[in-house]
Amino acid sequence: MNKHEFDLDKDIAKSDLKRAESSVITSPDSTPEEDSGSRDLSDVEAAITAELREAAGVFAPEKEPEIEAEKEPEKTELVKVVPVRLYGRGVKRYYLLAEEKLHRDDFVLVEYEEEPIMGRVESEPFALPQAVLREGTTAVIRRADEADLAAHEENIAREVEAFKIASQRIREHNLEMNLVDVELLWNHSRLVFYFTADGRVDFRDLVKDLAAVFKMRIDLRQIGVRDEAKMLGALGICGRELCCSSFLQNFEPVSIKMAKLQNLSMKPSKISGACGRLLCCLKYEEEAYQDLRKRLPRKGEHVMTPAGEGRIEKLEILKERVIVRLLHDDDADPLNYSLDEVDIIRRPKK
Repeated sequence: MNKHEFDLDKDIAKSDLKRAESSVITSPDSTPEEDSGSRDLSDVEAAITAELREAAGVFAPEKEPEIEAEKEPEKTELVKVVPVRLYGRGVKRYYLLAEEKLHRDDFVLVEYEEEPIMGRVESEPFALPQAVLREGTTAVIRRADEADLAAHEENIAREVEAFKIASQRIREHNLEMNLVDVELLWNHSRLVFYFTADGRVDFRDLVKDLAAVFKMRIDLRQIGVRDEAKMLGALGICGRELCCSSFLQNFEPVSIKMAKLQNLSMKPSKISGACGRLLCCLKYEEEAYQDLRKRLPRKGEHVMTPAGEGRIEKLEILKERVIVRLLHDDDADPLNYSLDEVDIIRRPKK
């Protein structure tokens, strides 16, 4: 095709485009049925018009990309809560606060395991995001009045008497179990005895004797030594109240590997708590130690120091320093260097 023929085809395409555009007429009085037909016809005409524009070398301007409006961050709903230490459980729970004003050391009635129980307010109420609360969090039933406090004192006296009777019955039945605590439910519907034992215990006869004495439902629950320490409370080797009986909500798994990572003494008296198990606080700094350990060389690795080549004998993880013994002088005392003062020698694995 020569230039004259191309220009002629282009002029014909432009004239066809004008006729197509002028033929599109929309009636203001069209009915909905006519509108749907018009829309179908318009789609066809739009396709034809686009082809004619392309043939004529006329292209529609590109649409600017639509900028999405920034979504506003979702507003977190705040609720007012109050921490309550449950009597006889060694457990702290957060409860929703109603309109009633509460203050630290106030006694309140709350719900725990679908039963009312007496508790003491640990601190002043504060706001928390609704999302962080455990599912099924309930509200404080009410502030304990004088009648509630008198009933609570009476329950304590009955629990002490029940503990003495149960201990005597355990000895009579020659059962290898250690009675830890007794709990009388608020509505006097049940008496719960908590105990520890090395294995399974057949206490069916004991339950019958206790039911005959107290004339109510009897529950015997075997717990672990960690739960025993949590319920009874004590002072740790640090001199503070046990974590489990003060602020811990759940027990996290603790292993001897955590103590080794922190370069602690392996003596049981140094890394064990009042329960005889590994200290719960070994878990607290594990993540920090693991992060610091990644930046340090391994024990036994060779490094180049300002005094010459040496072998790492010890790591000071928190200080990010290494103790190095020089290879050319084994009799010399080990030297202490920071990471910036040594270069790790990468030796091939044997």
